[in-house]
Amino acid sequence: MFKKRIIKDVLRNQFANQNIVRIKFGKKVKTIGVRGFYNCNLEKIIIPDNIVEIQEKAFTNNRLKKVILSNNLEIIESNTFKNNKIEEIIIPEKVKEIKDEAFKNNQLKKLELSNTTTIGSEAFNNCLLKNINLNKVKNIYGSAFANNEIEKLDLTNVLKIDIFSFYNNNINELIPAYKSKTKGKFFYPQKRIYFTVQKKINPFKYGMGNNKYIST
Repeated sequence: MFKKRIIKDVLRNQFANQNIVRIKFGKKVKTIGVRGFYNCNLEKIIIPDNIVEIQEKAFTNNRLKKVILSNNLEIIESNTFKNNKIEEIIIPEKVKEIKDEAFKNNQLKKLELSNTTTIGSEAFNNCLLKNINLNKVKNIYGSAFANNEIEKLDLTNVLKIDIFSFYNNNINELIPAYKSKTKGKFFYPQKRIYFTVQKKINPFKYGMGNNKYIST
């Protein structure tokens, strides 16, 4: 039988290491504290719009498959949903930044980033993503999308790409970010890279060692 708790406030470590599988947030809750539900057994959560802040590691190490986020979040903090089983996530429109390892080690197959401009280090490392839309993203930090199954990548609007950002994927078609400031081998290793070239470009400038290239 499930344990059911209706909560009015969430403090630091308040429900960590408990066998909680369901939660319902009260209308007065504004913040979920650091490690508030760390290492529980949650399978699904709906975070209502009255919640404006979720702090680090709040839901790390659960069994979450479905998460609906508050439309009033502006940042998703580090490690917030790390080590879960989330299959899809819609990032609310107000969220501009997703910090380090926020969704690392999940089963994400669908991701909608809305207006997010900055993706932190390893934010989506080791998921199952095949397609991502980065139209609003400007900054991608180290290993942000490493160890996924991404096949097609459009980096047209990205300004900064850090080391190993897309390490170990299946990229076979790439529209490069010819204005970006790159750092390191952010695509190594891939199978083959197809360049849709918008301006004259040197492929080796983009740190794609040990790949096969077809350029236009």
